[in-house]
Amino acid sequence: MQLTDEDVAQSEFPALTARYDLVLAHRMEHSEPWPDQGVRSLTLIREPLDVAVSTAHRLADRANLTPADVAGERWVTSRIGYSPDDVLRAVSAVARHPVDIQHRINDYGAVSAVVAAGGVIGMLPRFTSRSVDDRDIVRIPLEGVSTHRMIDLLARPETLRRRSVRVVVEALRGVMTRLSEDGS
Repeated sequence: MQLTDEDVAQSEFPALTARYDLVLAHRMEHSEPWPDQGVRSLTLIREPLDVAVSTAHRLADRANLTPADVAGERWVTSRIGYSPDDVLRAVSAVARHPVDIQHRINDYGAVSAVVAAGGVIGMLPRFTSRSVDDRDIVRIPLEGVSTHRMIDLLARPETLRRRSVRVVVEALRGVMTRLSEDGS
């Protein structure tokens, strides 16, 4: 087995199936589904993105947050076209307030570290970024906007017929199940 990480926007995931047997892809739950011409999609998990604040932040003790609570904050988020930025755009629209983006980073470990240092808040996936050191941050659910992303496997139909590929699919399903049980 060989693993490769390509940092691409949502629209570019399906084309990767021409080069790779399996593509681990994500999209916001409310976005267009993956194309079904020549590509099969297998959902692994529905994952919420949470607001991340430093443990010293004034919102750190809240059980949940709304767009109005966070729209006026300073943010670190992903590049445009990625799930955290999609949620942040919805926050801005619902709160009717522009968001103040201080920096764009496409690495959850780096986002966590910048948030922990204080001065900004961010968005982190609830399950799949748990290996990030969470000692100095608090994750808080965001209500009032859709924050769920779908993590799917994309593959060509003929690829899914191979036993070796099906074994990897089942292993990934098991990993996602464990991550969601541990992070709930």
